[in-house]
Amino acid sequence: SPGSVLVFTTPRRVGLQWDEFADGSMHRAVSLNLPENFPLPVWLKLVRRGDRFTGSVSLDGEHWEIQFETTAVRDVADAVDVGLAAGSNDGKPHSVKFSEFSLQTEVSR
Repeated sequence: SPGSVLVFTTPRRVGLQWDEFADGSMHRAVSLNLPENFPLPVWLKLVRRGDRFTGSVSLDGEHWEIQFETTAVRDVADAVDVGLAAGSNDGKPHSVKFSEFSLQTEVSR
């Protein structure tokens, strides 16, 4: 969808991707490698302020550190769809467990 944004994790990486050109494809990404001894699982948070988004990471769901920020996301709708997804880039099926998903909305003008 035009204006899409996602925060993601792989076994040793976290990042943020977004549709930089409002054409429905994820063109822009920022990410960082996690240290080998980094405790898993991690918590992820995506926050929107106007047409910009931040992606944060936490080890406990209470103490957050902002890791990534988008530039202005073109054509992002006022109301957006929110959800969870899992994918595999090695062609093999994998299992994933999502827990404690929450959605908080605040309208600021």
